[in-house]
Amino acid sequence: MAGLKKLLEKKVDERQEIELMKVERTGFWVMYFMLFVIIVIDWILKLNFLNPMLGIWLTFMVGSLIIIIGCGRKGLWDYQNRTVPGMKAWLTYSLIAGFICMIIGLIQGLRLPDTDILTVIICMAGYGIGTFLITFVAFAIFGSITKKREAQLESMSYEEDDDEE
Repeated sequence: MAGLKKLLEKKVDERQEIELMKVERTGFWVMYFMLFVIIVIDWILKLNFLNPMLGIWLTFMVGSLIIIIGCGRKGLWDYQNRTVPGMKAWLTYSLIAGFICMIIGLIQGLRLPDTDILTVIICMAGYGIGTFLITFVAFAIFGSITKKREAQLESMSYEEDDDEE
């Protein structure tokens, strides 16, 4: 229990927490209204030519991009990290995502009709390796952008402090 408390402990200052809340609030309301529009269109117009998951997937992706771009612009990562995590954390997060998607690939492979073991292994490897590569590259790109923005904001705050003196 103490380990979980330490893991979830907030390590950001009040300004950073407010900035994160603004970004999260914007992302939430965009996703909320996108889902509302999707439900209304589907309910009223009975559009059955679209895959039902398409709207949900698009909403999830737009919300994710809003959070990522908003946090990157503010030079923030999350509540538990005062600074942007490094390569070791990105590798760990990507391995976890890849493992989870390998399990999903296993389930998908077993659901296919007339499944042989080679097909299941290919599904698992494709899901796992693909997800690992995509998430690691995304972490590396957005993490480095956020680190640069964090450094810019830090230098701007030091310049303002020097101007006041």
